[in-house]
Amino acid sequence: MSGDYTTVVLDNKADTNELLASCLAANNRRKKPLPVYCITPSLGKKSHPFNVFLEDWFQALGPQGQADFLALVSDTEQPGGGDKRFYSDSNTLALKEVLARSKPLDYRCLNSELLRFAKGGKQSPTPLPDTLRKTSQHSYASFTRFNDIACLNAPTTFGLTRACQEPSILFFRDPIMELGQTGRMFGRLAMWGVVKAMIYLGIGKRVRCRLFVDELAQMVSPNLDTLYQQARGTGVSIVATYHGKKDLIKQGFDLATSVEINSRVRWYFTVPDAESQIRLSKSAGEMLDTMETETKSLTDNSMIPGVSFTESLGKQEVILPRLSINDIKLANDAPDKSILEITRGSGWAQFGGFPFVLRTQYHISKDEYESRRRIPWPDLPGMEMNEPPPTQAPAEAKPITTIDERPKKRRF
Repeated sequence: MSGDYTTVVLDNKADTNELLASCLAANNRRKKPLPVYCITPSLGKKSHPFNVFLEDWFQALGPQGQADFLALVSDTEQPGGGDKRFYSDSNTLALKEVLARSKPLDYRCLNSELLRFAKGGKQSPTPLPDTLRKTSQHSYASFTRFNDIACLNAPTTFGLTRACQEPSILFFRDPIMELGQTGRMFGRLAMWGVVKAMIYLGIGKRVRCRLFVDELAQMVSPNLDTLYQQARGTGVSIVATYHGKKDLIKQGFDLATSVEINSRVRWYFTVPDAESQIRLSKSAGEMLDTMETETKSLTDNSMIPGVSFTESLGKQEVILPRLSINDIKLANDAPDKSILEITRGSGWAQFGGFPFVLRTQYHISKDEYESRRRIPWPDLPGMEMNEPPPTQAPAEAKPITTIDERPKKRRF
């Protein structure tokens, strides 16, 4: 972890802390360690505050830009036309109206205003059809997931803009298996936040950023391909892990194509299914090889005494795949073999864009790996406990002291 750039890690599995331990170990080897920020929505764990409403880049977006950003986070921004377009526009309009009118400072205030907007009525300052208002209730239902997460509603924020200006380490612990849709929204908040902050700073004011996403398949959504395209033009390099191409195809949406188009390096530790193996073998291209044939024969001619011996040697050029299916299967089976593909070497790589079998060794021992898995979640300066807001106790029933205060019986 050397160089002047910001490292952002989005751990979508978060069952152990070995990714965080690796970041801290690399940071400790630097002559001047970088500032470290750890953010998580998990209740009962400490986190640095990350209130997006207080971020410079978010405030600079304006009501419409802020509404578009929050629609991306809640996944209400759906591509297409017809009903999908109406669904997206109604939710975005609700967010825009609320953001422009009330300027909320956290999600709790946002949700309160969204509920008021959805109910409508005579007191609503925006006369809109009831159909549109009812459809916009999805934004309210989505962002209520953030109400109980203290770090997202804190009165301060760690400063994502500053982290994109000065080399830093940002670690987002996002246990999707534990939090479900709330975790997916938190992951989209982190990824889109980094890209939007880089766009806000512009060229010359930002440092390079490397975004590591573990278990990308957990984050598949219709607008994630746009994030890949914007990241490429803003100095954000994405390193994503997933189990196979089919994991990136969900509900009719194909993220695998966008990932492959925008990826300069692909590293296959295993190629699981036959379809992917055939595709990888074909993408490796073909090569010209020479096939030698040798023929030997013995003949016994009855007319002429003795046995004759015939030997022939032939050579033929044939076209073979550079990477056969057998090569791929053998690489899958060997623990020290993988397949690496550098699509555009810019003259610095000697592989010509062809995938090849790579032999590597583990960079740390097994004991070191196990010790990193067992490290506890850190307690760094500026971190506070994620606790839900205190609930108000129900009001106690007022005791009846006079006959007049007793409930009257209904007469039929």
